[in-house]
Amino acid sequence: MKRVLSALAGIAAGGLLAASGLFGATSSTESEPRSEPLQIGDYCRELYGDDATVYRPTDLGGWRCSVWRNGVWGLEPLDLNAACRWQRGDDARVAHVESSERVLACTL
Repeated sequence: MKRVLSALAGIAAGGLLAASGLFGATSSTESEPRSEPLQIGDYCRELYGDDATVYRPTDLGGWRCSVWRNGVWGLEPLDLNAACRWQRGDDARVAHVESSERVLACTL
């Protein structure tokens, strides 16, 4: 009888441990990540319409929204921190990156 009770206690303890692990994993994935890729193309489309795209030169300060207007493509100003705030909220900002980056991080 002692062996049966001991085995049942072990199974119950294992079940509780597994359940707490699953709960912890679910809870951690539900929170917002601290950093995520900045969706600059979406921001350009929000500002300038469905045909707008992002223009990414090697110089980070030269990034613009490429916009079709009056039959001509043009480059419009792009504030990367404003794009980040649009995407993640008032406290968001672009993470420090090297000028050669092709994908920027938006962080809280």
